[in-house]
Amino acid sequence: SESFYDRESQFGEFAAFNEILTEDTQTQVKSFTQEVRLSSNESDSPFGWTVGVFYADLESRFGLGGLKLGIDGVETLSLDLGSGTDLEESRSFALFADFSYDISDRLTLGLGGRYFEDERNLSDASGLSAPQADFDQFSGRASLAFAVNEETNLYVSVAEGFRSGGQSRVDVAPFEEETVTTYEAGVKTSLFNQRLYVEIGYYYSDFKGYQSTAFDPVTLRTRVLNSGDAVVKGVEWNLRWTATDNLAFTFAGNTTDGELVEVPFAVATQLEGDPLDFVPENNMSLTGEYNFSWSATTQGFFRIDFNHQGESSVVNRTAGLAQVRFDSENLDFLNISLGAEWNSTKLELFSRNILDETDPTSAAITNYNPQERPRSIGLKLKHNF
Repeated sequence: SESFYDRESQFGEFAAFNEILTEDTQTQVKSFTQEVRLSSNESDSPFGWTVGVFYADLESRFGLGGLKLGIDGVETLSLDLGSGTDLEESRSFALFADFSYDISDRLTLGLGGRYFEDERNLSDASGLSAPQADFDQFSGRASLAFAVNEETNLYVSVAEGFRSGGQSRVDVAPFEEETVTTYEAGVKTSLFNQRLYVEIGYYYSDFKGYQSTAFDPVTLRTRVLNSGDAVVKGVEWNLRWTATDNLAFTFAGNTTDGELVEVPFAVATQLEGDPLDFVPENNMSLTGEYNFSWSATTQGFFRIDFNHQGESSVVNRTAGLAQVRFDSENLDFLNISLGAEWNSTKLELFSRNILDETDPTSAAITNYNPQERPRSIGLKLKHNF
């Protein structure tokens, strides 16, 4: 796949002068990925397996076109930098395997592993190149599932994860890889003659070399660094209630507590006890769906979705600003759709973001962050030939 887009970012308001500095940037990404899997299909065997190979080739070009200075939203100065583009390349390869074995009719053991290699190169517009960075890691996984009865299952698992290091720019120090070990335990059950499905899990993740983003006020660029060790823990749930044959409700979400627990002395961006950047404290969704008949040949549906995203934050003590922590707002999104289906045709009337929530969806030091599309109403027609 290949994509190309322009983007513009604003480096927040400085209270003393109410000035806004805007950066014109351009990013071009070209990528190729391929994965091949081979799995067992003997359903009567207690032993199951999946093996595979993965390859990815990524090329990313980033260019700073210019800067604009404005007062009270009015542009007063424009500077064309014409700095060219930085080129970042990554070629990665992985082998993976997963195995499961039914120890008994109720107890199942799972084991898996993944070996990963990544080769990264970076060069800037002036032709300077950073030394090639090579990373490799083996990550394992183990799980145990116990069927209490036909409706209830308990499970525990431990899994390792890995993220490559690299270099944000040729003029800054490289960052090292990030590793994580995650422990999880939970239950899945059906109640009231399978009318209510409940899934609840607790997770605890231990990060080493946690990667975060720092904003450099001198170069007006961001870079990645290893903030230290971090812990993320929380509870997630998924409940589905089938009230009638035509009406169903789903309530899902999670609460998360993430913080840095150990920070190297050399890292001045964050301190121990700081929350992890861009990690919402909670997320919740409530969905209701009703299926009915418009006529003997036309089926209808009505669906309403409500999503809540809690606050997130980003901390940077080296950005040169008086404020070191920036928080996002609590966000609520409401969507509704009404439709009809007949033969191979589907007609849907929908409204997205009915509450017209336009606050940024994540915390940021700058105003360079995503937003949901404003309230919209539309009609969608789909036909399968």
